[in-house]
Amino acid sequence: MPKVVSPRVFIDTLESFFDEHGGHQRVIASAFAQYIHTNWDEYVGSFTDACGVRDILNNCFDLDLPPLDAIEWNLYVNHNASYLGES
Repeated sequence: MPKVVSPRVFIDTLESFFDEHGGHQRVIASAFAQYIHTNWDEYVGSFTDACGVRDILNNCFDLDLPPLDAIEWNLYVNHNASYLGES
């Protein structure tokens, strides 16, 4: 799995998956901040990190987001990093 180049790519990628389910950028950024607060030393922007942020979105922000797929995550991360000029 590739590492996410930046939190910007990470948040943008999560928004690609969850925007139509209420996971907008500001909400995702808040959940990401909560995740980083407790996992800052282990964060690399991996699929596992994305699942952790998804759990926070579901539990703390009362969303019902679909599960993430590791292969799709990898494809979206690579596309978004390239699109945002960070690949």
